[in-house]
Amino acid sequence: KILDALAIPQLKKYIQTDLSEENVTSFDCVWCIGLDIKSEKDLRALNHKNILFSPDIEQLKTVEEKKEMYAPLKMFVNSNEQLFSHI
Repeated sequence: KILDALAIPQLKKYIQTDLSEENVTSFDCVWCIGLDIKSEKDLRALNHKNILFSPDIEQLKTVEEKKEMYAPLKMFVNSNEQLFSHI
């Protein structure tokens, strides 16, 4: 639903659940949603140049929390628009 709302539904076929270091570092951009604390810490340590960490969407309760998540996500999508348009 989020990818559709952001007008990038073509990314659905690229959703990955493998968070291995090799896999993550091979991508030009990475958007992580709802990771456990250890996984997020490990991925942050990689210092990937283009990664966004979002909370588990289903745990966001208030409109304010949802807005807080979507602002960085929209900026991330906008900054990677060139990449997404080629997919």
